[in-house]
Amino acid sequence: MVKHLFPEATIALDASSTAWNVAQRIPNIPCKVVSSSMRIIYSLSHQPHIETIATGGVYVEKYNAFYGPLSEQLLSRLKIDIAIISCTGVADGAIWESNEVNIAFKRKLLANSKQVFLLVDHSKLERKDRFKMADLSEVDKLFVNQLPSQALQNYCKQNSIDIVL
Repeated sequence: MVKHLFPEATIALDASSTAWNVAQRIPNIPCKVVSSSMRIIYSLSHQPHIETIATGGVYVEKYNAFYGPLSEQLLSRLKIDIAIISCTGVADGAIWESNEVNIAFKRKLLANSKQVFLLVDHSKLERKDRFKMADLSEVDKLFVNQLPSQALQNYCKQNSIDIVL
């Protein structure tokens, strides 16, 4: 996935464990990384070429992250090249999430990013959860660890979503 990142990009990561794993693999190239996750911000703060930007907002200890209007307001004001998000399910042409605290932040990322990368493993494919976060058609690249069903592949092709193994 990191081969799709480029120097001078502004990259936004959600506060998920998936995004934290991505953060550990970001090469030390000149770029900006925006996140609400304290874990991600701290882990990248030792990389001299990566400028880290914490969104601020209301700190939620359970997620070790910031949420709320202040966090979302910052996202609205930034030029984000790539948003990297995860979810709890992908089914019926939609992205699903279990926690409404995360939804507003992720929706803001979807709305304010030039490209959106959705990272899911096979256990999240064809799975719904409590909340529909967005239409899958809002994603540019779907990163998976195995090929999804033919129906999902067809949906992605019809909606110009690249599937990346």
